[in-house]
Amino acid sequence: MEQPLQDFIEGREPAVQVPPDHQKRSFNIQDILGDFDCDEKGNIIVLQDEEGNIQDKTGRPTNERGYLRDPVTGDIVENF
Repeated sequence: MEQPLQDFIEGREPAVQVPPDHQKRSFNIQDILGDFDCDEKGNIIVLQDEEGNIQDKTGRPTNERGYLRDPVTGDIVENF
């Protein structure tokens, strides 16, 4: 048996904290989503400018799933 599995079985591996500590989180999907309205099923309503570019309600560029993106590189960015 591999050592990590053996450590877990024998209790040497730390237990997973349930619920997780929200102060130790490293990622939250809300940090990269634009400002959108949602339909009755919870899906975002995608907006476009006059040129057909996808954007949120404040005019920030997003992709088709609503993630904020850098207008130059196209990379996903945080909303801060």
